[in-house]
Amino acid sequence: MALTKEDLQAIAVLLQNTTEPLQNAITGMQKDITGMQKDIAGMQKDIASMQKDIANMQKDIASMQKDITDMQKDITDVKLHLENITDRNISLLAENHGHLIDKLNQAAKVSDKSCLEEIRVNILTEKVEKLEKEIEELKRKTA
Repeated sequence: MALTKEDLQAIAVLLQNTTEPLQNAITGMQKDITGMQKDIAGMQKDIASMQKDIANMQKDIASMQKDITDMQKDITDVKLHLENITDRNISLLAENHGHLIDKLNQAAKVSDKSCLEEIRVNILTEKVEKLEKEIEELKRKTA
């Protein structure tokens, strides 16, 4: 069976009618693929940016961990200083303060005794003066 010119033209029209929608569909898919490629490229840029941010955060965290370690060391040093030096010095001051209070109390006792002796001397002085006056009066009366 031989195809005639009209048959070939009909087949060509049919093929043309089916290839155009296919080409349009392929063109649409190519546009969609191009759009998806652009989206993927954008996501890749975003991921790269996030990776940089994560790397920076890791550096910051490492720096903070070093700072925290340094602060812990400083706190330990301060605690040791307080325990070994400051507390010891306070104890020494308290002991010496106790000795000073004891000495002050002893001095107060001596001072109290001194005051008592002064009062006694004053009383005796008054009595001697009184006796002297009485002796003088007796001398005047007998004279």
